Amino acid sequence: MGMTIAEKILAAHSGRARVRPGEFILAEVDPAAGRITNLSRKEDYPCQPLAQFMIELVRQGGLLNLIKGGAWT
Repeated sequence: MGMTIAEKILAAHSGRARVRPGEFILAEVDPAAGRITNLSRKEDYPCQPLAQFMIELVRQGGLLNLIKGGAWT
């Protein structure tokens, strides 16, 4: 069976020909800066940073928590 799109992305950015379900890849993701770091190979990959409201949405634990906490302005 072929790899899923997620497996293809992880394989490409981890320097491997293939990754399989259950396999671990050591990476650090900085959504605000728009950077994924492969800690095993010490390589950085740029990506589109998340918008500030999305970061706050995740930090609050979802939309309902964001609204209940009064952070939604």
